[in-house]
Amino acid sequence: MAIILGEEEEEQIDPLLLGDIEIFPKGKQEKNYLLINMLEQEKITTFFNQLNLVFHAMIAFPLLLFVYIYLESGKVTVEPQLDGEVSRAVVIGTYVIAVGMVLFAFRRYGQALRQLSESMAFWDKIKFYRHLALLHYTLLTGVLALIVLGFFLTHSRWFTLGFVLVLVALSIHRPTLDKICRDLRLKPEERKQVMGQVLNGKE
Repeated sequence: MAIILGEEEEEQIDPLLLGDIEIFPKGKQEKNYLLINMLEQEKITTFFNQLNLVFHAMIAFPLLLFVYIYLESGKVTVEPQLDGEVSRAVVIGTYVIAVGMVLFAFRRYGQALRQLSESMAFWDKIKFYRHLALLHYTLLTGVLALIVLGFFLTHSRWFTLGFVLVLVALSIHRPTLDKICRDLRLKPEERKQVMGQVLNGKE
């Protein structure tokens, strides 16, 4: 809680009665306090918007490429690069690698969050989450790229199913405000700060 007082009012108050209440004299310090709040709001809003932009950009390229190959594979004149036993081996091998990468990505994500200390400073938590989320998105996008390559080589419809399943896994980890707050186990005041400031920044 913060109270803005004039110089005379501030001198008349016993500091022992204030507790955790912050005193901000009128004038220059009041302007500085408001400026700090505005900068904090801008930083949180920028973090959220940038994370969402990166998330959707990383999905967009393999998605567009997959759709293009899928449409081309339907043409009679377009043949797969591989067929027969080699094609089946590529499908099985790609699925094994893809499943392994997905399991590794989710396991690493969960382990990193469990190691997060609730006593960590607010902005340290935000930086931690940004690094962890970007690495998680990179791993899952790598799986998408692997599936696109496998589909290009074989035209197997099994890769269509795999691509959709990975997209579903990515959608679960879409960076929403509620998910960020839950994953970081933010304190009530920190959660209110994130939710309120980002939503206000969208207005």
